[in-house]
Amino acid sequence: MADTTTGKKVNVFAKAKGRTAAEPSKSKKKETVWAISPALVDPPTLDQLNKSVSEMHRLHAARKQLETEETIHKGCLKTFAEDRYVDHLATVGAEPESPLKIINDKMQSVTFVIQDRGHLCKVSDAQLAQLGDLLGEDAVNDLVYEGGDFKFDAAIMGMTAPSQNGDQVTVQDVVAEAVTDMLAGLVEGGKLTQEQADGLIAFTAERRFKPQILSRAVGVCGRNKGKLAGFLDALGSAVTRYVKT
Repeated sequence: MADTTTGKKVNVFAKAKGRTAAEPSKSKKKETVWAISPALVDPPTLDQLNKSVSEMHRLHAARKQLETEETIHKGCLKTFAEDRYVDHLATVGAEPESPLKIINDKMQSVTFVIQDRGHLCKVSDAQLAQLGDLLGEDAVNDLVYEGGDFKFDAAIMGMTAPSQNGDQVTVQDVVAEAVTDMLAGLVEGGKLTQEQADGLIAFTAERRFKPQILSRAVGVCGRNKGKLAGFLDALGSAVTRYVKT
């Protein structure tokens, strides 16, 4: 696969950057309604079914109310636990040992869970700016990296590919047979068309936090409690935090 003006091979992964596979269109689903009526069931069953529908709604409403109350209490405890966590980082200079327990005067306890998921999450421009204001651009550059995932386009993989012996094969069959030859070899050997090779791989660039981003907190913020709290806030969903019983 070569650039006709320079004669140099074109990096197919570079050509794929920014090209994403088409999303399937979504259509609104229709519904089927079964009305509970004497024509369908006997009277005892009719009463039970009508009651069950009503009870489902009552229990759902009760559960939502309990969930709302639980969310309020979890939020209160989570705020307390995050403050204790940051204070420990600032005082000790290292993460507290897990599990992290909150105990009341009745010796009842709940657990505060904090999980580092930074290497799996995209870093938004807002997060980058927030960290830049907090730590400076140079420090932020040591916390993130540019990555992404390559994906094969399913539509092109299912297309019929040119074959030297006249057999009808799909692009997927060809790639599976000669994947080690890379796309350039497939094109040069006449097994794939240029159009198929250009469209085969989709690549979306993503900015992600480096692994174990949470363990870097003290290293980049020092033992400054304000900076540590800001750092944790900037990480957002990259660091999961919740309270459980």
